[in-house]
Amino acid sequence: MSSATPVTRRMSLPSRIIEPCLAGPFRFDSWRDGPSGEVVSSSRIRTLVRDGDLTQAEAFLGHPFRVLGPIVEGDRRGRSMGAPTLNLIWPADQVAPPYGVYAGRAGLAAEKPVPAVANFGIRPTFGGGDPRLEVHLLEDITGDHYGDQVRFELLHHLREERRFESPQALQAQIRRDVETARRLLADRL
Repeated sequence: MSSATPVTRRMSLPSRIIEPCLAGPFRFDSWRDGPSGEVVSSSRIRTLVRDGDLTQAEAFLGHPFRVLGPIVEGDRRGRSMGAPTLNLIWPADQVAPPYGVYAGRAGLAAEKPVPAVANFGIRPTFGGGDPRLEVHLLEDITGDHYGDQVRFELLHHLREERRFESPQALQAQIRRDVETARRLLADRL
């Protein structure tokens, strides 16, 4: 964390290269149904994401909150339950939302994003583990994508992550989550 103030930064910059301009705080305009006049800051956006308020975070960011990371090998349980996933470890330097199931859009590298549903959490039905984002694409893709970059835009929080009594109970809930995601995403693609 720098202890520089705008005044000391100005003194340390060569005047011929950059002339700093001090501006007041950016205030949110009500053009996106948000609270008019609220100060927008990175710390406020991080708090919104941590609290799971994706709608307000999106309004402040001007785009959906998203995560990008390499696809890693998972436990292949999703595939056996009819919902194969692209797995990624949440980047340590990025704010994370609450554990839960999210509807959103996902894409590989520069490809057009497609509707998706994802679980972010520790997979308590199977004994837990390190936090992971497991993205199930609602449109088919082919090929081996380990190591490729996947981008997931979190648009709707569907439910909290929870432990199920059996893999079959989880499988039934995944089917319901997929249908809910399809309905919610129909107008966002």
